Amino acid sequence: MLDKQSMRLLIKLIGIMSLSLIMLTVPHSTAQAATTDSDITLTDQEFEQQITADVNPDRPIREVFPDPVIASHFVDSYNYYVYSPAGQEVTLDSNYQAAMVRAGDALLYMNIPEKVHDWTGVKLIARDIAIISN
Repeated sequence: MLDKQSMRLLIKLIGIMSLSLIMLTVPHSTAQAATTDSDITLTDQEFEQQITADVNPDRPIREVFPDPVIASHFVDSYNYYVYSPAGQEVTLDSNYQAAMVRAGDALLYMNIPEKVHDWTGVKLIARDIAIISN
């Protein structure tokens, strides 16, 4: 049985590995996707800039994750996996850093089936123990 610190490190490693898998697979699939007027395809360089961008965690969730798809899935995942008394659920206007402090050791899992146009902030999720599948 792993102690708490070892378990936390293992979960962080899983989150980083998940982010690495996204970084390896998404640029290839976005570069090959058909483009329409409403469907913007990122270049590999744009994707890398977004996924590695530093963001201020002491901001509302909607600012930490400028893509509404990621932001809404983060809120849904947080409210599902982190216990909050009724009326105290996290919203898009909640402070990200305060929410993650309250989350403690909770493991967040986000399945995002919709198209994401801006991956900014995802690096922060990986740091705070979350798994994303797309």
